[in-house]
Amino acid sequence: MAFQFPRRKRNQDGTYGPTSRNHYYRPAPYHARTSLKRSSKTRWCLREPEEFYVFRIADEPWWECVLNHCLFSIVDFGNIILGEDGERLAAFPIPRNANDPWHGYPIRSEESKPNPDLLDRWEEEGVITAHVRRKLKQADYEPSSNIHPGRRSGCLCVFGISICHFYRWHAAGFASAKS
Repeated sequence: MAFQFPRRKRNQDGTYGPTSRNHYYRPAPYHARTSLKRSSKTRWCLREPEEFYVFRIADEPWWECVLNHCLFSIVDFGNIILGEDGERLAAFPIPRNANDPWHGYPIRSEESKPNPDLLDRWEEEGVITAHVRRKLKQADYEPSSNIHPGRRSGCLCVFGISICHFYRWHAAGFASAKS
C-alpha cells in the first residue's frame, strides 16, 4: 500500500499546526511546487499539508542537527520523494525567534546533511535502515566553492540521486568523528 499523508487544514494566518511542541509551520512560497524555478531554491513536490507532516515528524521527536542548526526529516525509510529533483530529505532551519513559524525545504546541493549522531538515532528508532544510514554516513565529501563563510559545500549521492549538503568542517575532519 502506498504511503498516505494525513489531511490537515491551513490556519487562518497561513500557518499549519501547532505540533505537540507548540511549533507552527509556514510554507515558503518560493519552495512551493507551483513556484517559478530558481537555481538557488529547491521545490517541494508535495502539497502544503504534506509539507507540514514532513515538518511535524521532525519536530515532535526533535530530530535536530546541532551543527547545521536545523531539524531534518525523512519519510517512510526514505522511500518518499519530497522534492521535484528526487530529494528524499528535508531541512527545517531553527527560527531566530522562538515564536516565529518554521519553514523548510527538500535537500539538494549547497544544503545540509544530518550529522552521524542523528543518523545513528534514526537507525536506533527504526526511522531508517542500517543500509540507508551507511549510505548517508559514508558518503564521499568533495569540498567545492564558497557557499557560506566558514563552511564548505560538497555533494553526496544517496538512493541513486544527488543529495548535497554543506557541513561544518573542522581540522580534525568529518571522517574521524564517530567513525
